[in-house]
Parts: sequence; C-alpha cells; structure tokens
Amino acid sequence: MGVGSGSSPCTDDDGIQKYFNRQDVKASLHVGTDIQWHSCNDFIGENYHKLPESITSFEKLKANNIKILLYSGNTDAIVSYV
Repeated sequence: MGVGSGSSPCTDDDGIQKYFNRQDVKASLHVGTDIQWHSCNDFIGENYHKLPESITSFEKLKANNIKILLYSGNTDAIVSYV
C-alpha cells in the first residue's frame, strides 16, 4: 500500500511537500539538504504495534482520580484515534 497505489489514506499534500523540500525552508529548520520530506508513507503504519497496556494505564489514572482528556479530531480521517 503505497502513496500512489490509491489505497493510502493520504490527501493531496503536493503544496506542503514542495514547501518543506525547499532549500530555504530546510535551512530555516536546520534540516540536511539531502533530506526529502514526504507527507505520507507507510513506515509508521507498517511498524506500529498497539500495546494493550495503554488501556490499563488509563484505568490506573482513573482509579487515582487523575483527570485525562483523550481527544481525536472529529474530521481527522487520516490519523487513527486508536
């Protein structure tokens, strides 16, 4: 599932990709000129392993009356709330 395959949940980020790959922007961000910025790739998704311990962490916080706010944007179709 790659960026050009049609199955990636990426949007049209051509403008932002061109911006972050500009040499002046890279210099401002102190990023090497050999770095190529891509708005989407499969590396994170392919290497992400959900740990079941996160839900028990929330339960521990709740049991200790520690308030938490877990928020996922209501229109964010790219970043999973999980």
